[in-house]
Amino acid sequence: MRPRIPLHYLILASTLLAVSSPLSAQDETVSTEPATSVPVEQEGDERGKDGSATTSPNDETSTETTESTKLAPVTVTGLREKGYIPKNSVSGTKSVMPIIEAPQSISVITADQMTVQGVQGMDDAVKYSSGVIGNPYGFDQRTDWIYVRGFEPTRYIDGLAMPDGVWTGVTRWETYGFERVEVLKGASSALYGPMPVGGLVNATTKRPTFEPFGEASVSYGSFHQAQGKVDLGGPLNSEGTVLYRLTGVVREGETVLDYSKDDRQFVAPAITWLINEDTHITILTRYQHDESRGLLGFLPADGTMYYNPNGKIPISRYTGEPDFDYYKKDLWTAGYEFEHRFNDSWFVRQNLRGVGADVDQNLVGTLGLQADQRTVNRYTWTPEETSYGITIDTQIGGKMELGPITNEILFGVDYLYAHTDASSGMGFDAPTLDIYNPIYGSPVNTPADSTHTVQKQDTVGVYLQDQVKFEKILLTLGIRQDFVSLRSDDRMGTADQTRDDQRLSGRAGLSYVFDFGLAPYVAWSTSFQSNLGTDYSGNTFSPTKGDLYEVGIKYQPKEFNALFTLAAYQSTLKDILTTDNSAPIFGYMTQQGKTRIRGFEAEARVSPLRGLNLIAAYTYTDSEIRETSVATDLGKQLPLVPKNRLSAWADYTFPQGFLKDLGFGMGVTYNTAVYGDSSNLYKGDSSTIWDAVMHYEYENWRFQVNATNIFDKRYVAVVQSSMWAYYGAPRTITASITYRF
Repeated sequence: MRPRIPLHYLILASTLLAVSSPLSAQDETVSTEPATSVPVEQEGDERGKDGSATTSPNDETSTETTESTKLAPVTVTGLREKGYIPKNSVSGTKSVMPIIEAPQSISVITADQMTVQGVQGMDDAVKYSSGVIGNPYGFDQRTDWIYVRGFEPTRYIDGLAMPDGVWTGVTRWETYGFERVEVLKGASSALYGPMPVGGLVNATTKRPTFEPFGEASVSYGSFHQAQGKVDLGGPLNSEGTVLYRLTGVVREGETVLDYSKDDRQFVAPAITWLINEDTHITILTRYQHDESRGLLGFLPADGTMYYNPNGKIPISRYTGEPDFDYYKKDLWTAGYEFEHRFNDSWFVRQNLRGVGADVDQNLVGTLGLQADQRTVNRYTWTPEETSYGITIDTQIGGKMELGPITNEILFGVDYLYAHTDASSGMGFDAPTLDIYNPIYGSPVNTPADSTHTVQKQDTVGVYLQDQVKFEKILLTLGIRQDFVSLRSDDRMGTADQTRDDQRLSGRAGLSYVFDFGLAPYVAWSTSFQSNLGTDYSGNTFSPTKGDLYEVGIKYQPKEFNALFTLAAYQSTLKDILTTDNSAPIFGYMTQQGKTRIRGFEAEARVSPLRGLNLIAAYTYTDSEIRETSVATDLGKQLPLVPKNRLSAWADYTFPQGFLKDLGFGMGVTYNTAVYGDSSNLYKGDSSTIWDAVMHYEYENWRFQVNATNIFDKRYVAVVQSSMWAYYGAPRTITASITYRF
């Protein structure tokens, strides 16, 4: 059974909304500059070589959408803010909104922060934010492992969900192509549809610019990592109505593992056409190709976390077969963002993106030690997947004033289609390996496919949001109806499945914004996710449902540049999927009846002096499995979630004198030990990790050296079972030279 609303009607209606008669509607003169998705000058700012305002990171944050430009504040694209301290969010309400007014906990990582910290993945970008865990398994060149409030978040780019395939859904996105990353914490299905109760991560891609600029960079670092990057932008015609951006990366190198490989090619062209002062369209594309070999982790627990009479297994130990193993992944996205303004108050917007991905992998993995505690059993796995999809989000929004009350209304219809064709073979005849004295080159048989599944998903969501403002009181209300159709075709057997779910989600938040920048808030929201598959007994899975209650305080002082946020919350989830450790065959999932998560988050971003940037965050998470069919899991904590997490970062650049433009910084993260399994049988190490940076700018040149885990602390981040334990990422040092023109 398909969704009750015909999909072709919705797609046709959304397209007509974006291109129909309102193009000629001109009730008032709207702005003195074209409405655009690219950086716009703020009064009094100079333009930087990247086309954005060149205010100091310690001055008031420069924002592209401001009252001085007379551009409507609902434009969500092209929001680039300088420095470490953001003023606005584009994720909390699908529109540009001051962070202190949003009744939800939000962390924003700006481009300047990512540049100084030498971020290589989104899991690196979020490591100094509250409520978020990055790299829980240690480094993985295939994907960004991120957990928000205990769960893997839905991943968005430019406000559109990325289809989540079997193996193509987990991706280590190239962060050089992003100008900001936002973490929206808590249940948000009332605006975004199917998603976990923990939240979502939304990255904004780099956009075309009014001013011509260029940047080229080369870097070299640990494990022979060599990389070149380029970023160009500016107008393509003399009138400045056609603008472009071109971002690219080429990398070759290895990892800490022997025989490893970690290569990448990335390119992201973008074009904006300013059709007139009220209408613009931006074309956004990207392509990414990754090739790697070898995985950090999947080592026996004896010899890593626990005692082994043969000694410690080195972090560099390769457990596969170099001549057999490989991982290849191709990703592409292409789409547009269209916006037209009818007048000062009302607009229509449509965002569309197509996405495709291919994964091909050969892997020899480990299956635990034999009785001699040195010979490891191994298996062969050969997954392959092709997936593609399309996402469309069409919105009509604007302001209505009813006496002293202002309503900002957003009505939208979005549609997601995802198609995944995944197969894999698994064999258990791979040759064993002496993990303390490995000899590679034994012949490996390629197994025939043992699974082949084609999955299709159609999701239609209709949502309405109203932000009601009365003097200093802000009330945010949202409601959404989703229609989800999932189908799984088993090409190797007869285990076909079809699931149709309908779900109404809600949201309510109340804030009070004092004149001096303090904003307490309370909020309630819900979430849901549909689930395909069956447990070991053949029972189908119910949708996962959750709700959130949250109270918090935000403070953005007028006297100096800072942002402080506090939040306390409780989430309750029903029927979340987890690995069934009681099943006699590995790989089956089961549903936990009810899980409760309580937490407290605090984050501070401060620039007290010119040249000085400070970040500090603390997260406390208390999780408990309260109802489950697996008796050993009852009362246990969620895996991979530390009870306590602390982080701090400081960066200082001399603003004048003999050392002008010389900067240095240091950061630290601390995690209490986490369980690796839902039964809480296996626990890793607690960890304290230090990072550092030095940088210097001279004319158009920037020189920078970054070091992560500078003391090369060796620790076991996670133990999932006696067979699989994972070391934390080792020390990595990277030196880079950048020229801007």
